[in-house]
Amino acid sequence: MHRGDLVYICDPAIPRREWKRGVVEEVFTGKDGVPRRASVRTSDRAKLVLRPALKLAVLDVILTHDSRQSKWLQQKSQEVRQEIQKFSDFTIENGDLYRHLGLGPDDRGIPWKLCVATENRARILKECHNVPTARHLSIRKTILRISQM
Repeated sequence: MHRGDLVYICDPAIPRREWKRGVVEEVFTGKDGVPRRASVRTSDRAKLVLRPALKLAVLDVILTHDSRQSKWLQQKSQEVRQEIQKFSDFTIENGDLYRHLGLGPDDRGIPWKLCVATENRARILKECHNVPTARHLSIRKTILRISQM
């Protein structure tokens, strides 16, 4: 577990589909160097909670600035950096490429969408739909949830 990891906060008292998501802010290790606790910012971004490492499920997420991203994504990112005025519907934030697509009925005020390499889409959909902690949402809700990450 590392700072910045996306996690589920496990709670045996509630169904897995209702577990809160969060981002690890700080990891506290024992004398043996093994993570024992972590400070996690919850998905509502208002709370910072301290939880035992055993009560956190780390999600394996591929970031767009991963070296395995598609050639199109690498090329488009480079074009946007070089000619930002020409590509006004794109922006780069923290090394990630975003595209402005406007607001649809389910967008909830999130007009900028993260560009994800084609080869990573199936894996991201699987992680956000098929695994036990994914809550098994409908297709529409799964896509909406991914857009809010």
